[in-house]
Amino acid sequence: MNRTALSIRMLLLLKSRGQMKKKEIARALETNPRNITEFKKELEAAGYYIDYQNGPHGGYSMKDRNMLPVAGLTESEKAALRRLSEYSRLEENFLLHRDLMTALEKITVVQRMGSEEIGIKQVIKKFPLSKDHRELQEIYEKVHTGVMNRQEIRIGYRSVSSKQVKERVIHPYELYYYGDAWYVIGLDKAQDMVKNFKLPRIVAIDNLEEKFKVREDFDIHDHISRFGMEIKDQKHRVKLRIFSPLDTIIQERILGEDQIITEGEGHIDLEVTITGNYILEELILGMGAKCQVISPPSVKKKIKAELKAALEAY
Repeated sequence: MNRTALSIRMLLLLKSRGQMKKKEIARALETNPRNITEFKKELEAAGYYIDYQNGPHGGYSMKDRNMLPVAGLTESEKAALRRLSEYSRLEENFLLHRDLMTALEKITVVQRMGSEEIGIKQVIKKFPLSKDHRELQEIYEKVHTGVMNRQEIRIGYRSVSSKQVKERVIHPYELYYYGDAWYVIGLDKAQDMVKNFKLPRIVAIDNLEEKFKVREDFDIHDHISRFGMEIKDQKHRVKLRIFSPLDTIIQERILGEDQIITEGEGHIDLEVTITGNYILEELILGMGAKCQVISPPSVKKKIKAELKAALEAY
């Protein structure tokens, strides 16, 4: 993408998101952070003044965010927005459907979008969440308030390991959606650690008055990747032999980082890096006899132990 196109995209980012750090802009534009300074100069030469504040809580922002004209949407972009609105309505766990519809109505006015028939009719959830949707909505809204206002929240959280509900005070940094559920990532104040909290496991929540500042060294990409959560000491490079007919199904997915598939006679050999002990074990055990662990020995030993324990249960 050329310099002019990237500069315009930078303007759109600052208009929609407000203040952003140089590395955040560069990541969104998929360019080198050094180029952002040059884009700023080019935009200012064209009459768009970009403000910059130094320091850990600084960044780039538009002096007048209303001066930028909104580019027209293509037909495919309009269709994508319509499909998104329908998908959000059918997706039970998407808690922002009403806000999305309000935003789309505003876009419709500006862009003169029609309301043509949308093709998506059903979104089937294999295992819907059991938590009441209204209760989950209330939890989400309180967490979102904490994130936006940089205010502490106190939660009653049910631990997976102990099954007990423990009170925690956290600094909510970001909300994100992963594996059909909402999570908040933030600082556990008592443990002084950045952790992930699954919203359906929150049984009580209060917004507190005390403000907080996000840690200067916090980068959400250190904790979340396109393949899920980055869990310390739970990243495994595995080689699996997968037999027919699951070999065809597995080839339809990217299961982790640096995936390599080698085809054999009636099977494939899959090499991939997967983060998360539970996720890895669930994947392998879910394929049963159609999956054989080739390496590493530690994973093979763990799967053998799980299969033996399962047999003894019967």
